[in-house]
Order: sequence, then structure tokens, then C-alpha cells
Amino acid sequence: MDSKLSEEYIDACLNAKQTLRFLPEPPPEIQKRHIYIIKTLYNLSKKLTEVRVSDVAEEIGLTLPSITKNIALLETLSYIKKEPNAADKRVVNIRLTEKGYLCIKKIVYDFHYKMVKLKFIDISEFSESHQWFKRSRNNVLTDKVEAQKIIGEYNTSN
Repeated sequence: MDSKLSEEYIDACLNAKQTLRFLPEPPPEIQKRHIYIIKTLYNLSKKLTEVRVSDVAEEIGLTLPSITKNIALLETLSYIKKEPNAADKRVVNIRLTEKGYLCIKKIVYDFHYKMVKLKFIDISEFSESHQWFKRSRNNVLTDKVEAQKIIGEYNTSN
């Protein structure tokens, strides 16, 4: 990876991390990772007739043991429901409950709708967010300059 590509990658990661700050808070009993699992289940259920726990794990890039505890919590809290697979009783399918669908609507799609609307609104109306964006941009630019100095020093010393 060349330094320009590396720099772009780091910038993208920083921007993605900062974007998480603007996501709405999930209900107090769950965390943002659970919202991601619920959203993934929702998206898979639009493509597949039956969604297994392993389908969600594969889509997210997690192992089955690492997602099982999260799925169990979401079932206990009634966001998802486990059901036996019709063809193979050893397989468990999962689906969203009404509470799960409402969570998707409220947290994910309402958030997207608000973000789409923001492009039609003067961002300065949101002074706190606006100030944060300005500070973040300045910090990223400062970090970029510092990184370029370090890369330059490294290249001249080798």
C-alpha cells in the first residue's frame, strides 16, 4: 500500500468513526452492535426466505460463537424470534419481531431520512454539529500534515 492510499484509508476510518457519533442512541437495553445485527437480519430477510444465525454471522464477518450471545439477548428482549427450520430441525431460523421492525424504522430509517433532509437545510442552523464538523476537519488536516512530516522524515532517513 503506498502512502497516499494509506492516508486515504486512515482518513476514511477516522471519518467513519466520527460518523458513529451522529447515530441515534439505541434503546437502553441494547447497544449499537445489536442495531447492526437487527439491521443485517432485516436486510437478509428481504433477500432470503429463511435466515439462519449463521447467515447473519457470515454477513457481518463474525464467527457463530461470537454472535450467538448477541442473538440470545435480542431474543430475550423480543427483538428477534428463533424458529425451527422446516427442512432441517437442527437448523434454527431467526426473524424480526414487531419490536425489531419498529427498532429498524425508528433508529435506522428515520435516521437516514433525517440525514437526507439535512442536505436541504443550512447546516449552520445546527451550531453544535457545525462546530464539531469544523473542529474535526481541522484536526484531521492537522493530523494529515503531521503524518506527512513523519513519512517525509522516514523516507529521508532510509
